[in-house]
Amino acid sequence: MRVLSKFRDYYDNAQALGADKTRVFVRTAARQQFAEGAVPVPWNGLTAAGIPRRIEIADGSVVALDALHILFAGKLYRGLRVRLYGRHLRGYRPPRDHDLTDCYAVDEHVFYNAPGAIADLSRHVPEKELKAKGWRSKRTLAEKVGDFLGEQGRTELFDWAVTQRVAIAVKEAERRGVGVSRVSLTLNPALETVEFYRLFDAYQAYQELDMFWGGVLAPESRPMVGIADKYRIAQAGFDQLSFRKSPTKRHTG
Repeated sequence: MRVLSKFRDYYDNAQALGADKTRVFVRTAARQQFAEGAVPVPWNGLTAAGIPRRIEIADGSVVALDALHILFAGKLYRGLRVRLYGRHLRGYRPPRDHDLTDCYAVDEHVFYNAPGAIADLSRHVPEKELKAKGWRSKRTLAEKVGDFLGEQGRTELFDWAVTQRVAIAVKEAERRGVGVSRVSLTLNPALETVEFYRLFDAYQAYQELDMFWGGVLAPESRPMVGIADKYRIAQAGFDQLSFRKSPTKRHTG
């Protein structure tokens, strides 16, 4: 499979390893933003398993937690982005209305397994915070992280991926400082930005994508380009202005 794109991703170098040049994956990134309650089906049913969005530390620092839902080659993977906002930063101000718009993260990582995420959280969050049980769920923060990251490669979005002919999509909260402002759903983004190499190395990611694109979305019995973009976008619940392509010149013979 040959990847055609305006940007490079971490798995692109694997194309040189015996790639089938007759199979083409056009990787065009397109993002749509939604209010939290307006995310389209079936993405609106994906939750963070009760993980808090922020934890305020005694020294004034804030740990922000964002759930990632990544559809890759027909399977759903979940990640947890952990950001530390330090109190010593220029522009810092005490927490007010759950917003620290003048602050910038001093430490940021994405985790796809519970032990790694919990180990990172333990560097910033007191042990009592990790082990404290919520009054509703009766689950500790560590247990909630384990629940969220415990099962990877689920197939609940497989039918949507096949119907919409989407190989890669990422749902993530967008922050303005520590506060969540919108939720974004991005088709064909650079997976390096969500540190997906922690889950699949370059060769593994390329092979997964190649098998899905060539064996499921575009088998030999179907044309490589099936549904026109405008119809595919409409079926996905977006409007006609959500995703745009650069204008092309029309050649007349």
